[in-house]
Amino acid sequence: MVYDRLDYPLDDLVKKNGKTRGIDIKSLRSVGCDRDSLARALNLPVDKIEKIDDWYTLGSDYYFVKIRILVKNVLNELLGEYLSDYMDLATIHYDLLLDSDRIIGVVSRNFRDREVKYVKANELSDAEHKSIKRVLRSRPSIFNIKQKRPMYNYLARNFYANQVDRMNNVLCYYRNASVFLAQLYDYECSMRFPNDRELVDPFFIDESITPTLLAQLSQFDKNMLRAIEKVMLFDMRQALDDIASAHNIVIPNDVKDDYLEYDEKRKALIEERIIRRVK
Repeated sequence: MVYDRLDYPLDDLVKKNGKTRGIDIKSLRSVGCDRDSLARALNLPVDKIEKIDDWYTLGSDYYFVKIRILVKNVLNELLGEYLSDYMDLATIHYDLLLDSDRIIGVVSRNFRDREVKYVKANELSDAEHKSIKRVLRSRPSIFNIKQKRPMYNYLARNFYANQVDRMNNVLCYYRNASVFLAQLYDYECSMRFPNDRELVDPFFIDESITPTLLAQLSQFDKNMLRAIEKVMLFDMRQALDDIASAHNIVIPNDVKDDYLEYDEKRKALIEERIIRRVK
């Protein structure tokens, strides 16, 4: 039976004669505490913990579990991490979640530093939003490049991946009274609909991320254009091969072809709508 990328069951990722690399759910332990205690341990607001049952411990570390049944949900997480790393962005790390020899989802270690003050990007003040947009539309300088370059990489990465659920899923932290990107996470809703031309984003609440906006930012600062050029060099085939090797899984050819088709169409849109406008 031929499946759409959305419908492939996770069992199709398992090699017939190989040991899948991941973390077995039987090695994890329930947190065994109340919501307030868990929030303090994670440096996470208590109202952001939806279900205590999603959190486990392994040794002294806390892990978040996502039980999934479809290839798309799992591969998008692994591919999203790979793409973020390629774009020099801090990212969560995902392991495959196993139940003996079966893949049942993904699992990630809590990355929050207890000494850091975090804030969701969509919860920044109006003044902070305006300041970020003003910085992104400014000329490059030695005073703002450390803040701007990750933001440009983030915008290029998300537009290429068509990451559609960022409004409530971007974490920031404060340093020297400025706002910086923290680790990116939650990449499931991506790599679909390659011809989309608009993205909502918490840093641009009153406007969409569009090819026109990215072209404008590239004219203010060539680092935006360099970020777009870098994502254009992303090798989807190599990424899928590396992911398969790292986790010792097999990715069905139909699934590979679907990702490669997305990659080709998305890059064609970026070339036509952004790069040709700037150069």
